[in-house]
Amino acid sequence: IIAAEKAARKAVELNHRSVQGWNNLGVALGRQGRSREAVEALDRAVNLAPRYAIGHLNRGHALRQLGRMDEARDEYLKGIETAPSPSIASMARKALESLDSSPGLPDAPQ
Repeated sequence: IIAAEKAARKAVELNHRSVQGWNNLGVALGRQGRSREAVEALDRAVNLAPRYAIGHLNRGHALRQLGRMDEARDEYLKGIETAPSPSIASMARKALESLDSSPGLPDAPQ
């Protein structure tokens, strides 16, 4: 996990506009329980690419870890709305449905 964080930090250091780099950094931080930092990194990803469904889905996961369920729900809905494929839309729908049924967190996509 720490290696993933280092690699993602290097990617955004080399290119501050790397949507994938910010997303990967957010996922790595979230997996370490550093949810506030994860949200900040994922903010960068979705601000750079507002239609980046995976970024919205991962931002939803980080917000969920912080107990910010309404904001997580909004991000999952954005993930559904912007999904470029049925499989990504399905992941976002499942995350949205699980908000009400389980306090646990779905796996974060890459």
